[in-house]
Amino acid sequence: MNAMKRFFALGLALSVTLALTATACAVETAFSDVDTESPYAEAIQWAAENGYVNGYSDGRASESATM
Repeated sequence: MNAMKRFFALGLALSVTLALTATACAVETAFSDVDTESPYAEAIQWAAENGYVNGYSDGRASESATM
């Protein structure tokens, strides 16, 4: 019985660790119209941090706008 409790405690600890890691890996973007779940959110954030893109004054990137 004691081994079973340890097994469940280990499983719980692993689940909590994975949940916290997934939350920490979420990308925050500099632009209000870029979805944090989009596949290009990390690249847009990197470009903003390194001065390659600025976006509009209202906080949007408008990635679908014509250049």
